[in-house]
Amino acid sequence: MAYNRHWVGALGMALVLAMNAAAAAQPIDWTDDEPIVFTADELIYDHEREMVRAVGRVQIDHGGRILLADEVTYEQPRDLMTATGNVALLEPTGEVLFSDRVEITGDLRSGLLDNIRAVLSDGARFAAVGAVRREGNLTEMRKAVYSPCDLCAKDPTRAPLWQVKAVRVRHDQVAREIEYRDAWLELGGIPVLYTPYLSHPDPTVTRKSGFLMPIIGTSTDLGVIVGTPFYWVIADDKDATITPIYTSDEGPVLGFEYRQAFKHGVLNFDGSGTVDSQDDIRGHVFSSFRYDISERWRGGAAFNRTSDDTYLRRYGFGGPSRTLTSRGFLERFGREGYFSANAYSFQPLEAGADPKAQPIVAPLLDYNFSAQLDPYGGRTTVDLNLASLVRREGNDTQRLSARAGWSLPLKDVIGGLYEVSATLWADGYHVNQLERPGDKTPFTGFSGRIWPQASADWRWPWLRTGERFDQMVEPVVQIAVAPIGGSSDKIPNEDSQTLEIDVDNVISANRVPGLDRVEGGTRLNYGLAWQAFTDRGQSLVAFAGQSYRFQRSSGLDEASGLSTQLSDFVASVDAAFAPWFNAGYRTRVNSQKLGFRSNEVLFGGGIEALRLRGRYLFLADEASEEFAGREELRLNLQSQFTRYWRGRAFSLYDLTEDGGLREVGLGFTYEDECFLLDGSWTRQTFRDRDLVPDNSFFIRISFKTIGESQTRF
Repeated sequence: MAYNRHWVGALGMALVLAMNAAAAAQPIDWTDDEPIVFTADELIYDHEREMVRAVGRVQIDHGGRILLADEVTYEQPRDLMTATGNVALLEPTGEVLFSDRVEITGDLRSGLLDNIRAVLSDGARFAAVGAVRREGNLTEMRKAVYSPCDLCAKDPTRAPLWQVKAVRVRHDQVAREIEYRDAWLELGGIPVLYTPYLSHPDPTVTRKSGFLMPIIGTSTDLGVIVGTPFYWVIADDKDATITPIYTSDEGPVLGFEYRQAFKHGVLNFDGSGTVDSQDDIRGHVFSSFRYDISERWRGGAAFNRTSDDTYLRRYGFGGPSRTLTSRGFLERFGREGYFSANAYSFQPLEAGADPKAQPIVAPLLDYNFSAQLDPYGGRTTVDLNLASLVRREGNDTQRLSARAGWSLPLKDVIGGLYEVSATLWADGYHVNQLERPGDKTPFTGFSGRIWPQASADWRWPWLRTGERFDQMVEPVVQIAVAPIGGSSDKIPNEDSQTLEIDVDNVISANRVPGLDRVEGGTRLNYGLAWQAFTDRGQSLVAFAGQSYRFQRSSGLDEASGLSTQLSDFVASVDAAFAPWFNAGYRTRVNSQKLGFRSNEVLFGGGIEALRLRGRYLFLADEASEEFAGREELRLNLQSQFTRYWRGRAFSLYDLTEDGGLREVGLGFTYEDECFLLDGSWTRQTFRDRDLVPDNSFFIRISFKTIGESQTRF
């Protein structure tokens, strides 16, 4: 071959020139487009046998492959190199092959290797008695062992945590797959599982079609459970997972997941279906789609439905949820304005909820405009809204709302900060069969309101620096003026149903969420904020506030905390002594009876070896329109015992009179570079229709790089 003669001639010339001295690196034409570069301490050329010997720190580079050895002999007639002594072959893919002796073709693509050891691109290791290398992309090994586990630093001869031994192993770098024949899985050197055939993707593969590890378990409700997920790589931009699941007590279940990525969007679909022992068809669909039309426009949709209220929790396809929401949307983001068009539908999952009373919201249009600062430093805003709600049973509503506002920030010479604002609302409604309080007949027709409001804010921050920490005290006062009333019983309440005073909205001109209700009258809102902080990130922040209404009647419910002239008192304290302790406290006190309406304590702290988090919550019966009174304590404990072992525990206590332990769980995890073992035990004591108290034990075993198994009892 011409390229071989060129190489030999070059070696001979290098030998003459170097006079057997050390040879420097030389590029030589190996083919027209793939040169070879070699270095060695000494080159010896045998003219009669047409053989070249490179001795001492030999390195040969060709086509991205590098051969290292103590000595390399090249036989030109056979186009064969023999490398001995600390032989290493570095592949372009990142693999490294080690051997005592290698016979390999001149292009470094094919050959025989004795006593081979290989390190893959992800750090996993192979060892074999011998191997054949073909075309630079196929390695066939005999009597081989594979393991991604690190060897023991104190005793490298000790068996790794797990390994696969096989009579034959085939690594196809084109198919990017590793196959085993007559293989044993060993744990700590002890054979535990035999299989005549095993395959898994090599480290260069991120996705590959095939069966995933099976799911095997038992449940007191569903019986024996066996699932065999199949992962299907449809194309580079889409894949699917199909999971047939057998349950001995409730029949088969089919799970399906589909994902697709677009250049400017993404689609996800997740669903399941079954026919249970009562011949009822049950299932669910979760789907979402988003597409970026341009830099300013974006659209999408989400469709979420289930056959019945308890299916998701009973079959393990989702946690507790009160409502499933489906949505379609279109958005535009501008420099000064934002536009959105939405459509919504809802499926309630709570006991006693009537699906026929749930609205279909279509369309829901919003436009928000914020102008540039005017010559006086003020800013004008405009918010427009159009909504239509229809129900199978109950009132229908159409609403057109426009709100224009102007605000101006100011400051004085002594550090006081002010903001004055004025807002004008105009709302028009058409309703059909709107239920009204008392004995009034349902209302059908048009209604509306014009609603002006003005407010002024003042705050005066005081800062004091110290050697150990800095402090800031800031009194805040706001006065808001609006007409009395404004919430007529001819105006429906669709989106303003959860008004509750708290530390976040006490200093606010309008605390009512949504657009259907307004807060009228003249109100004086005031509070005091204090904080201390250090340059090490530690801080202590406190706030207390209240609202006073000059009119006796507000028309608001007692649960809001705003039904009386003097509102509930709200306060909060947040402490951050990072990284070992953080805590927060929120409270709301009835200003008339001086009793707690709500208390919430959040805390978390500790070190890596032991970290505790918790939440205490108290709600009086009249404290919330949405939830009944409750008192509970949730604790979560985590611990990193050692480098590889960690544990966890959690509990939920109902502290009311008829309460008790609602949920408790324990768990542990062992994880190193090649193996994961995770176990957890959970007990739930609550009842909800066909959901009953349950004990479950879950184990997950993962042999990293080849698969994992999950079992639930």
